[in-house]
Amino acid sequence: MVLLSVVDIFTHHSYSCGVGFNSLKDLKMAPKKGGKDKKEKKPSEDDEKGPLQSKAFTKDLPTECANLQLEPLPLVISSLDRGEEGDKAFLRMAVHSGIAPNFTPKHTQALTAALLPYSYLQRLCFWSVGVADAGCVALGKYLIANRSVHTLELTDCGVGTAGCKILGEALERNATLLTLRLDHNRSIGSPGAAVLGDCLCRNRALQTVSLTFCGLEGDVGAQAVVSGFFQAPMLNVLELKGNRFGVDGILTILRTLRSCAAPLFRIDLADTGFGMQPEVHAAIEDCFLNNKTCCEYALAGNEIGDSTAYRWLNMIKSEECKTHLIYVDVTNRIDPLLFKQIGDETAKNKKDWLKAQKKKGKGGKGKKKK
Repeated sequence: MVLLSVVDIFTHHSYSCGVGFNSLKDLKMAPKKGGKDKKEKKPSEDDEKGPLQSKAFTKDLPTECANLQLEPLPLVISSLDRGEEGDKAFLRMAVHSGIAPNFTPKHTQALTAALLPYSYLQRLCFWSVGVADAGCVALGKYLIANRSVHTLELTDCGVGTAGCKILGEALERNATLLTLRLDHNRSIGSPGAAVLGDCLCRNRALQTVSLTFCGLEGDVGAQAVVSGFFQAPMLNVLELKGNRFGVDGILTILRTLRSCAAPLFRIDLADTGFGMQPEVHAAIEDCFLNNKTCCEYALAGNEIGDSTAYRWLNMIKSEECKTHLIYVDVTNRIDPLLFKQIGDETAKNKKDWLKAQKKKGKGGKGKKKK
């Protein structure tokens, strides 16, 4: 028997396997103490429609499974407050191997078909279950029709090049999804990254893409990144940890990042196969100096040496970089004092940067009359 857990979107850790649930109704502000009693407000449209849609989903899911000759997928919903089941609108759904070890691509089809009329879901997660490329067909159709989900996670789900193509083509017609996580799908490789990146050049919504440990290798993998993702018009965060680009591939990425078309704010190149090579260090420093949009660099897991770390520390403190370089994560296999200083200085830069952003946000307001 396969179980699904519906968990609250406000749970902080993305990979939490706990079962929890918050409804739209529970998110209301508590009434103020004191003062005159006010008349009880009528239920809002969300209060009425949310639970109705939730109940319809729990009713439709077994029917969709039966239509595909699958065993029913019992839905377990546990409220965080009163332990009520099945009567509230849910915001996040997570399907993971701990409770769904026999999940198949057909289950994805049944689940998305039942979810299609449901308009409150914000985050849909599949963790280490058998979605595969075949299941991406159903997910692609769902993304084209859906207007509420802003985060889709497919971690270790057997997604490959064909799945990336299906998802990418769906995202060309989707203006709602903001975050796509495809971590630990090693079959994606350079071909999958290339087709997905090409499609994202025509998407004007997606802001975060995570492809950690997805089998991108060498300069071929790097070319897939720079030709697609670096051209995506809205991409702010690109996570590439654990892909073995090596020296040639990293140089391709860094030299393009120096004047990248995408508005990248954060790039994760941790554990990507470079080390003590001076040409790589020089390319990173060139990005530090010249790309004022990219403010966060995750570079841990790559050996750089104390002398390079000391030079980067001085750059972080410099007038040219301190206004935008707010996060530089390096290997802890350097002098502990250096490691701490890099963290302290970037934290100081971030504090000043946040103040500057806050001040900039107030800049459009009119001044008071003297």
